[in-house]
Amino acid sequence: MKNHLTCISTLAFLFLLFPLAAYGREPDTRKVKSGLIPAVTEGISRTRGTFGIGFVLGEPSGISWKYWLDGRRAVDGAFGYSFGDDYRISVNYILHEDAFEDPTFPLYYGIGGAVSGNRGYVTRSKEGNFALGARGVIGVSYLFKRAPLDAFLEVAPIVFIAPPLGLSIDFAFGLRVYP
Repeated sequence: MKNHLTCISTLAFLFLLFPLAAYGREPDTRKVKSGLIPAVTEGISRTRGTFGIGFVLGEPSGISWKYWLDGRRAVDGAFGYSFGDDYRISVNYILHEDAFEDPTFPLYYGIGGAVSGNRGYVTRSKEGNFALGARGVIGVSYLFKRAPLDAFLEVAPIVFIAPPLGLSIDFAFGLRVYP
């Protein structure tokens, strides 16, 4: 039980600390090879901030955040209730592409990690109370032009690696505000 609480405390600390590590830095507004991704460009939602927070519904349902590192790269994460588990925490490093030739509708993909508690149907195991996994993510965002918002829809397969192996897939949509 003590190891379980230590793991959760450490991940919660990192989950909150990671997006704040670059707080106060000037955003990068350069164009990238794949086109202008409107992370911090004029007229698009990011002009008010590079850190967004909001909600996510699906698997998991809870709080979502995103921190834009520059016009193409970002770190995002979520913490919430998972239907098969008690909770799910995830953090991802993602890249955005102007795949639809519309900078307000970027495709994104990336890798990250996930932790689940009381693993329920995920691994069908009675060993331990949490699982640690590697996560891939692919999704699309809509970056509102006149409001500091983005909406997203994503799918993320997870391979749980400890303790025992297991598979899961997250489907989710959400909305974030950039104050």
